[in-house]
Amino acid sequence: MKKVIIILVVIVAAIATFIGYTFGEQLSWRGRVLLLKASGQLDFLSVGETVRWLLPNSPVYLYNLLDGRNPHTALTSARFTDRESLSDARQLYRERCAACHGIAGEGQAGGSPLAYGLTRQSDWSLYQVLTYGAPGTSMQPQQLRDHAAWGLVAYIRTLAATERRLPAGPGTVLRGPSYDRLVDRRSEMDNWLTYSGDYSGSRHSELDEVTVSNVQRLALRWVYQSRTTYDRVQASPIVVDGVMFISEPPGRVVALNAQNGQLIWEFERNIPTDLVLCCGVVNRGVAVLEDLVFVTTIDAHLLALDIRTGALRWQTQVADHRAGYSITAAPLAIDGKVVTGVAGGETATRGFLAAYDTQGTEVWRFDTVPEPGAPGSETWDTSLWEIGGAATWMTGSYDPALDLIYWGTSHTVHEPTRRAAPGSKKLYGSSLLAVRGETGELVWFFQFTPDDIHGFDAAQVPVLFDVERDGVIDHRIITFNRNGFRYVLDRRNGQFISGGPFTEVTWASSLTQDGQPVVDHAFDPSAEGTLSWPSHVGAANWWPPAFDPESHTLCVPVVDGPSVFYTQEVRHRRGQPYVPVVGRQAVTHPWRRFIRCTNSKTGDKIWQHELASAQSFTGEFVMSGLLHTRGGLVFAGDRGDFLALDSRMGEELWRVHGGGNIVAPPISYRADGRQFIAVIAGRALLAFSLPD
Repeated sequence: MKKVIIILVVIVAAIATFIGYTFGEQLSWRGRVLLLKASGQLDFLSVGETVRWLLPNSPVYLYNLLDGRNPHTALTSARFTDRESLSDARQLYRERCAACHGIAGEGQAGGSPLAYGLTRQSDWSLYQVLTYGAPGTSMQPQQLRDHAAWGLVAYIRTLAATERRLPAGPGTVLRGPSYDRLVDRRSEMDNWLTYSGDYSGSRHSELDEVTVSNVQRLALRWVYQSRTTYDRVQASPIVVDGVMFISEPPGRVVALNAQNGQLIWEFERNIPTDLVLCCGVVNRGVAVLEDLVFVTTIDAHLLALDIRTGALRWQTQVADHRAGYSITAAPLAIDGKVVTGVAGGETATRGFLAAYDTQGTEVWRFDTVPEPGAPGSETWDTSLWEIGGAATWMTGSYDPALDLIYWGTSHTVHEPTRRAAPGSKKLYGSSLLAVRGETGELVWFFQFTPDDIHGFDAAQVPVLFDVERDGVIDHRIITFNRNGFRYVLDRRNGQFISGGPFTEVTWASSLTQDGQPVVDHAFDPSAEGTLSWPSHVGAANWWPPAFDPESHTLCVPVVDGPSVFYTQEVRHRRGQPYVPVVGRQAVTHPWRRFIRCTNSKTGDKIWQHELASAQSFTGEFVMSGLLHTRGGLVFAGDRGDFLALDSRMGEELWRVHGGGNIVAPPISYRADGRQFIAVIAGRALLAFSLPD
């Protein structure tokens, strides 16, 4: 009988594979999995499990077995992430498991504690124990259907969120910052409460203990070594009342004593392996509000952790990672809400910006590619809107007085073999959006690069600043775009005030009076390759700038150099890369890297400091964000070195080797009565202060 079943499986697999290659990828991969089973490579699965789990909407995604036959890494409960499924699993846990293992997994009545050590157990191991029991113990097999069993695995996994508990005493955060504290940055100078230090995007610290006259004495105070296997952590820490919160890829958050770096608590979440990513496994930080720490994940989920213990309070799926979505930006907490964007423009997703309340319920969502009939849809001349791009992959800024969130978008999908119709803008790609925080209503937008075929994006951190003229305050916003132009806008209505190139630019000759580029199509990408400035990395990128509100000095990490832009024929497949234009560094034109500072009111260059030469033609590129302090200093990374510059003249005053490439932006805070400067180098966080 068993031979007959195997023969039938082989026949079905062959037919499914043939049909799949002929009619679609979804059938093709299922046929290949069946062939693996028939050839004896999936002996850990029964025939029934294999067939059931290949059906649509099954609780387990068997596609991962095509990349590796290890069930402990390939088979996960990652599909059970929405609040409804976890709520059902929580009820099942309380009915079946809590009597022995405790409501919180703490262990009781002879049952083992589940809240400790489970991060070292795979989902497959937990499923096996639930299904077959644990010989020699009181754990008996549970008669559960597939969805119930895997949902229970997912819920048990949440109990493993806090392997270490926050001790009472010094370093305990009894309550996180209120919204009023997030708004009142000046009275919170000891802390670093948002991704950019404040809502304006300035990355400026009012602390002035470390100055141009004593920075040479700055010394390493403590080091925290992350357990992540990724050596380029891009996170910007958050500091609240002496406690530091850091995200670590792929799915870990830790709380540290900001005085000495000692671990207070840690949270870790399993991340699925079937990710399709543009630029690696990235997480740029957390947000805090009241008693919650918010973190997004590379598989497009939003989580809320208890700020005191790290316990998972809730999680929700923002988007489907199997369609190519991910999240790389730190979330932004505002009044009663947390706002997040999404990455995945290179996999032909449709971008959006979303806000959730503190209970995890979506409050509003703004789609950055309008559907047919919606305002802006008339700017699309193709049927590509469903895979339009315009991702929101970098954290924005916020004006509490206007209740406006300013968030940049990436380029839209395009067809390199067919030029877009004249005037085709493809809203809202490569734009800055001003969205009402309360409702998600689009108040205004400014598109920097219509039909952005070079893929420049506009996902940089914008900086808010005010200018007083004749007793009248002008409310402005400034951004240095990847396309090589600087833009100053009225942040109330998006009106263009001024702009111009801050590096060499060839794709456009100038800006019009309303800030639109005068495009030179001689520099469009081509099948043979077209040399054009700036490069595909961009003149600026995600590396956050730093702004001194007193002197109006804005410093930006800049890359000077071109790329050769090629067009290529590609076919869209759901959840797969879709990149019709690629850029390559030109061998004859090496890139140069600078910290370039300008006057935000006039646009005049004040100074620039050249960093070490860019890496040549290896695909490796290292840049970091910046920090400005009231002590007159600009801090930055330079490959593996951490340095301080005089903010007035750009003179280098201090440099130390960090032991790993620095791609994260530094921060400053006060703890134990002293000013600290902290930055992540490689996978280690370094905290510096003046000697006693």
